Amino acid sequence: MKFAFVDYENLNSLDQLNLQQYDHIFLFMGANQQQIQFSERFDHPLPFTLIQVKYVSKNNLDFHIAYYLGKLDGETPPEVEFYVLSQDKGYQGICQFVESQKNARVCKLINIEYTTQAEMAFDTEEPHIKVTPSPTHKVSELYPKYLAYLLSKPKTKRPKKVISLINEITSYLSLQGNVKVVGELLSMLLENGIMQLNGVKMSYLE
Repeated sequence: MKFAFVDYENLNSLDQLNLQQYDHIFLFMGANQQQIQFSERFDHPLPFTLIQVKYVSKNNLDFHIAYYLGKLDGETPPEVEFYVLSQDKGYQGICQFVESQKNARVCKLINIEYTTQAEMAFDTEEPHIKVTPSPTHKVSELYPKYLAYLLSKPKTKRPKKVISLINEITSYLSLQGNVKVVGELLSMLLENGIMQLNGVKMSYLE
């Protein structure tokens, strides 16, 4: 069985997604999105669950998808495979996090790349100036910083749910927009025995 988690805020279309291969589709829409666009015709009904975020804020929809991945990871058998459909490569970290759990399941990012006519025309032009990306965050430096902060608090004052922990890591380390690094930090906390994941809830061992 396959579940699809569609980042519609990022894609803005359901075309070219091959949705018929999935047993259930969780469609995540932004607060300002009012319509669902697709031009394909389907032979059979598609089982959809529509989740629309209520508020406009950076990465709000990303965290909703991360929450549902954790929630359904705790509620469904490991034979159910998860597929995140998005153009945002930041989901790779949370997928690796899900696959690293004790009862591991398949969890993959299906990177959707639409090629528009404008992009095809642009490829025929002369090479253009490339912008050098800013340096990425070093997980090896961020991990001890957050770990010291987490352990400085009594267990009763630490985040009790995965989504709360994600929000705290993002806020404390100023990682807005970097879902991949947050996912890697979560994996390190689990692998080092700092805590355990029970569905969408956390229990701390240290």
